Amino acid sequence: MRLLNATGYFGINIPAPSERLDVGGNIRLNDNKLFLSLGTNTTNYLAFNSGAGGPALIGNTGGTLGTLSGGSKSAFKWG
Repeated sequence: MRLLNATGYFGINIPAPSERLDVGGNIRLNDNKLFLSLGTNTTNYLAFNSGAGGPALIGNTGGTLGTLSGGSKSAFKWG
């Protein structure tokens, strides 16, 4: 089931989407990138890196992995 509501939100298997893209189920990207940046910036992304044999989180000038539980806290930082 696909639904584009009056606010422009698009849902796949979601009867009332609450985001621009709201997916109820798994998403497969098949050797493509999921860009995590503003505008046309293509230097920050999540991808499957076949050379490394697994996922890669790429940040152009650095990045961080962490949690928002109890306030924003970085567990691992690079750059």
